[in-house]
Amino acid sequence: MINDTLNAMYLLWPLTVAVIILSILVGILVAFFVGSVVIAAAIGVWYLWTWLKDEGYLAVVWGVAEKQKTQFQKNLAATFQVRGEAPKGPVLYIAHPHGLFSMAPFLHWAAGATAWPADRPVRIALHSIFFKIPIVRELMESYGTIQATESTIRAALERGESVALLTGGIQELQLTAVNRMRLVLKKRKGFLRIARDLQVPIIPVLTFGENELFPPLRGPWMDFGQRGLKNWFGISIPVPTTESIVNWFTLLSAPLTPPVVTWVGPPILDPTHEKVVEALSALYAKGRPEGWADLEIL
Repeated sequence: MINDTLNAMYLLWPLTVAVIILSILVGILVAFFVGSVVIAAAIGVWYLWTWLKDEGYLAVVWGVAEKQKTQFQKNLAATFQVRGEAPKGPVLYIAHPHGLFSMAPFLHWAAGATAWPADRPVRIALHSIFFKIPIVRELMESYGTIQATESTIRAALERGESVALLTGGIQELQLTAVNRMRLVLKKRKGFLRIARDLQVPIIPVLTFGENELFPPLRGPWMDFGQRGLKNWFGISIPVPTTESIVNWFTLLSAPLTPPVVTWVGPPILDPTHEKVVEALSALYAKGRPEGWADLEIL
């Protein structure tokens, strides 16, 4: 039995070697072909680029692109507006509601694309998972965001930087509704402890209109999946509607209407839950659009 097996192996060995050699040869030929195509394409692109540059076409393209970029920035500033005065120095912003993409906080504090009435930098505190994903981590750090951990937030405030905290988190995002605000706050205690320990004021911030312009995709299966992600991983994947996508690309040509308005409240010193709820309620009453439901703080 053993001899038969050995004989079979000896017979198959030349065939195996032939297959290996053939595979190597085919691989070399494929690599040579692909490499030749890539090199030829690169040379073609280089010659095309040089010709377009010499003929002045690229200058025209860059000019149009720069003009479009400037117009886009103006449209952003006209769409994402600010009401109220934000103080200088280290403060702890608590931003509500937690929108689908939280574009208003990002544009106000990270991108610096709006007329935010205060000094920078303002560090946005984000879920730690964003800093565990390659490329996403580097992108978040390039915008000056920090992890939403107590030690990181404390360190930023002690350096004299302001911090913006999306206090409601994923739970508030999942409560997103049109023409109403349901804020998750009553069980949140860490931000109060940090503010009291470091003697920094809390600044309440409410944004009206972002959830209406960028509503999340909803449905029984979608809600079930989002609850599962929240329970298992503590995250939620924002899935935009086609309306959201259309609204965003509209910004390339014109500001959105109605605008997304962020209201900034007065500083809260020696904060308590009662003071924060009272300040948010007053801010909601001041900025509440017509036809909106009463504020809910959970």
